[in-house]
Amino acid sequence: MSGDIGSMPPGSVIITPTQMYSEIRVMAGKVDHLAAVLDPALSDIRADVAEGKVERRALSERIAAVEKRMWVASGFALAGGAGLAQLVTYIGG
Repeated sequence: MSGDIGSMPPGSVIITPTQMYSEIRVMAGKVDHLAAVLDPALSDIRADVAEGKVERRALSERIAAVEKRMWVASGFALAGGAGLAQLVTYIGG
């Protein structure tokens, strides 16, 4: 194209550098606005995630304590069952 407007295809649009700059400035303003809105929300989400990690850690510790008690109780039950079986065998003889 030689720059002659008459040689442009029908429906073509001419955008000047000034118009392009203006649109870029408008877009930059919108991006700045979105960043201002999203930054506090992202901070809240990060705080919630950190709090969730602390809660998850506390729950894991409680579960580990319950599991430990269960293993101890099952050990006593196993020993008691074996002892009872020996006693029955001894008595029944």
